[in-house]
Amino acid sequence: MTVQFSVHGPTKGLGSAKRLAAASATALLLSSAPLAAHAEDAIGNGLQDIIDTVLAESGGKVSGVLLHVSHPKKGEWTLSTGVSDRETEAPLSPYAHFRGGSLMKPLLASLTMQLIEDGRLSLDATMTELLPADIAGQFENASQITLRMLLNHTGGMPEWMTPDIRMAFAANPTRQRSNAEILASAASQEPVFEPGAGWSYSNTDYTLIAMIIEGVLGQPWREAVTERVLVPLGMSDTFLPEPGDTGMPENTFHGYLDLGSGPVDITAADPSMAGGGGGGALVTTTTDLVDFLDGLRSGSLFTDPATFGEMTTLVPASGPGGQDGYGLGLTHFTFDSGHELIGHTGGTAGYFSIVGYIPDLNLTIAVSQNDMSAYPDAVLAPVIALMERELAD
Repeated sequence: MTVQFSVHGPTKGLGSAKRLAAASATALLLSSAPLAAHAEDAIGNGLQDIIDTVLAESGGKVSGVLLHVSHPKKGEWTLSTGVSDRETEAPLSPYAHFRGGSLMKPLLASLTMQLIEDGRLSLDATMTELLPADIAGQFENASQITLRMLLNHTGGMPEWMTPDIRMAFAANPTRQRSNAEILASAASQEPVFEPGAGWSYSNTDYTLIAMIIEGVLGQPWREAVTERVLVPLGMSDTFLPEPGDTGMPENTFHGYLDLGSGPVDITAADPSMAGGGGGGALVTTTTDLVDFLDGLRSGSLFTDPATFGEMTTLVPASGPGGQDGYGLGLTHFTFDSGHELIGHTGGTAGYFSIVGYIPDLNLTIAVSQNDMSAYPDAVLAPVIALMERELAD
């Protein structure tokens, strides 16, 4: 089943306007027939064909795909295909909520950069200067690992989520985990390398960053991100649930994990599962993710235009899908087509998602699929190719 809602024109749907659009889409979804792309909307039809094809070619691994594409002159398209729930086979709303996982990292990094602008933090401050002794003292290189290294994963901090812990999460995704447990797992391992000597992605880094933020502000990091990032950007469909709150909004895209005996619904993952690293802590939509990245790029969160430039100062960081660099909470990709993307991915609780900006096309894209192995290349490449053709006309 295919469901689609498209918006034409260079508009931005924030706040109450976005909620009205979502309500309208939901009302239409309750009618007997799925929405059809307007005949004259060549881009919308092309984008819909792409995600329909990705769904069909997934061999059943993916049961739904969400896509939001935004261009300041061409317009915006908010699309979906498939079902939100394998059991009920309810059609997937384009505005459905999902868990964003490590898409939390750019939000935390943005808040950190605000505090640096305010003079309350320094990128060169070390863990021993920023954290209580009983926390920093667990890590042998704490006196050499700076805030910048935590933000760009160059401190050599071990990944706390070991293969055994991943399997334990899959078996019991609703179990709460404390920061103490997370840090103990990381501290029990040897450093990956000496501080500054390489790059290695680590959720531990952002668990520590969240603790640093709480120490500076004297308030929970979820509350601080909500006040300083979500509210200013009008991200009214994004939530940071507290540990123990495994509920999701009614309009939810379900996530699944298959360990060999078929897909298991693990949408109800506890928000504590990765601390500030993401995990189940971020509930969002594709439209809000695009609003975030566009707002971040435009400088809406900062007083100094150079701050975003600092975030996009990259270190070499090789990874899948064309990843070749990492900044301060932002990942850089170079695709085979030559196009570049700056943004972030998030894989958690049965979802794999991405939000990214393609500079030479002035295009922002967000994608979510409910299969953690479904890297977004299959959606991104044809979407970028289609928009390149349309923008050339």
